[in-house]
Amino acid sequence: MIAPQIAAISKESVKRGFASEKISVTWRHYISGVSTYTLYDTGASTAFPFAYGGIPVPYNAYFSQFMLASMPYSSRQFPNGSSLTLSVYVDNVLKGSRSATYGNNVRETVLLDFGQTIEINRDQVVTLRLQVNGQWWYSCSTSIITQR
Repeated sequence: MIAPQIAAISKESVKRGFASEKISVTWRHYISGVSTYTLYDTGASTAFPFAYGGIPVPYNAYFSQFMLASMPYSSRQFPNGSSLTLSVYVDNVLKGSRSATYGNNVRETVLLDFGQTIEINRDQVVTLRLQVNGQWWYSCSTSIITQR
């Protein structure tokens, strides 16, 4: 009996703008070259569009944040290069991009904040393209999509 009441209160808070639902999507990648890659859940492909590279969004939202992290493994302890650009596509239409520089450190991370600049409507699909000037080999990414 309490669970439905809590769910109703939660939905009302979201509706009034006091809180928002978030989707967190975590993927792993092996980025072995200098190129532009379409990201997907178990890798990265230079193909675009790519069949497995989408995040379906169940409500009106913003693409809020993206984080890429280097995962040291074997002889690949840190990324090389110095900069990257993430481009966000909604239904294969470019909606925005952000760039950042980084060091070549073990467990290097890059956080890109998009705030509320990229709107996604319910039932649209987000595709991420990452342009790098160095290899990230073993890495993982997290994307945050926030309800609006």
